[in-house]
Amino acid sequence: MIFHAIAVGLGVFVVAKGVRGIETAARFLIPSLIILVVVLAVKALTMPGASAGLAFLFTPDFSELGNVRIWLEALTQNAWDTGAGWGLVLSYAVYMRAREDTALNAFVIGFGNNSMSLLAGIMVLCTIFSVMPQAANEIVGAGNEGLTFIWVPQLFAQIPAGQFFMALFFLALVFAAWSSLVAMIELASRILIDLGLTRRHAIAAVGSAGFLFGIPSALQIGVFQNQDWVWGVGLMLSGFFFAFAVLKYGVTKWRETFINTPDSDVRIGAWWDWAVRLVMVEAVVLMVWWLWQAGGEDFWSAETWTLVSSYNVGSVLIQWAVVLLALFALNGWMVRRIQAARGGGEGGVPAGDAGSG
Repeated sequence: MIFHAIAVGLGVFVVAKGVRGIETAARFLIPSLIILVVVLAVKALTMPGASAGLAFLFTPDFSELGNVRIWLEALTQNAWDTGAGWGLVLSYAVYMRAREDTALNAFVIGFGNNSMSLLAGIMVLCTIFSVMPQAANEIVGAGNEGLTFIWVPQLFAQIPAGQFFMALFFLALVFAAWSSLVAMIELASRILIDLGLTRRHAIAAVGSAGFLFGIPSALQIGVFQNQDWVWGVGLMLSGFFFAFAVLKYGVTKWRETFINTPDSDVRIGAWWDWAVRLVMVEAVVLMVWWLWQAGGEDFWSAETWTLVSSYNVGSVLIQWAVVLLALFALNGWMVRRIQAARGGGEGGVPAGDAGSG
């Protein structure tokens, strides 16, 4: 509870400082995160037996390319890893310069994100195969919580200066999560600001709600696992809506208006139009697949359709339905209110933000 309050409080503090506060935090957090991960990856590579970890990570098994599950899990991992569907990019799009090169920025974001993930994978796997090669497969299969919070501390405890490097590892983890938290608070606050709240009141409301809704997950790992499952798969649904919005606007028109601008050094071809359509199909396939995996042979049993469970179908669909119904009910009212406010020059939207938003 204390650390949950600290994390939310620091996020609110940065966002309350405005764009300058977010920029200052990003300038510190992102380089620090990169340096920490690089240092840890280099350290892991210098450990005896690290080559086994590299071989495990980079030796391809081409026979697995015919396994549908491999493709589905890879697509899912990339969606989660890049945060597709979170909408956090909207937080910064509001403040983007009119002559920004959108395509180049998108490439840099994707390349940078996946490069850091690769370094993190090298760091963790080389450490595992160096310290505990006899249990490497068991450790790798321990899941997110098990690998991060159970095995990683044990691994670092067995290497020279392990306490120091373990502190760096968890500091990097905190920075990675906190940079996303800042964007989350800003995004939700922008919506409330567009509805007419002052920035101060909007940030206070979002921070308070974030703290209160996070209390159950802070107190019970089962609740945390449930929310991670429900809204982890929910990213696919959110990504579907983003792609749908582009198609509704006109995918080719969108590309030529917002991506291939006169100031863009990288021009995107017609293949992108089909890629957006593929994203919609991918989102549906992944959602169906994950829900089917959760149900298994007992898909239609009563246990599969309960509201409160770490991993089941009913918990996902019921919570989705509640949130979607609420959002659909509010959507028309919100749009009419925002349009009326902007048309009348009111609503708390700064004049410079209306066009870029």
